[in-house]
Amino acid sequence: MGRIRLKPGQSAAFEDFAKRYVSLSRQDEGCLFFDMVPSAEDKDEIIFVECFRDEAAHQAHTQTPHFA
Repeated sequence: MGRIRLKPGQSAAFEDFAKRYVSLSRQDEGCLFFDMVPSAEDKDEIIFVECFRDEAAHQAHTQTPHFA
């Protein structure tokens, strides 16, 4: 779980990126869940939650083109 702070006014552009990134990440081998949502209090703060089967699956995720 983590938080990302966007530059002011970038939330709409980030939303397009996030939809593609989340969709691709969910397809990664060993991905149990992966989500990104805007904070209820601050539209420029994104909360992400991810879980992979094990460290090896997470490491494989970090080597994918969509992660880069």
